[in-house]
Amino acid sequence: MSLNSLMSLAFRTIEFKIEGNEFKVKELSHEDFKKYQKTLFTVKNGIKEWHTENIKIGLVKACLVDEDGKKLFKASDDSLIDRLPERLIDEIFKQAEKVNSLDETEEEKIKN
Repeated sequence: MSLNSLMSLAFRTIEFKIEGNEFKVKELSHEDFKKYQKTLFTVKNGIKEWHTENIKIGLVKACLVDEDGKKLFKASDDSLIDRLPERLIDEIFKQAEKVNSLDETEEEKIKN
C-alpha cells in the first residue's frame, strides 16, 4: 500500500433515523480525535481533572454532520445542544461511538 492509497481512504459514516428524522455521524480524523480527547480533562499542578460533562456533547459536536458531510455544530454551540432532548443526544452519541470504534467490541460484550 502506498501513502497516496492510505491518504485516499474514505472516512466512515453512519446514517440513522430517530423518530423519522435522518441523522449522519462521521468518523473523526486522528487530529480531530486528539482535539476531542483534550476537551475531556485539564491538568492543574500535575493532576488531571476530568470533565465528564464533555464526553457526550464533545463527541456529538465533533461527529454530527449535515447532508454534505460538514460539521453541524460549531465549538460555541454548547447552549444549543444543551436544549436538545437527552434521548436524542444519547442516540447520536452511541452512533458516534460506533463509527469511531469507541463502543464495546463483540469480544468485550461476550466477556460481560
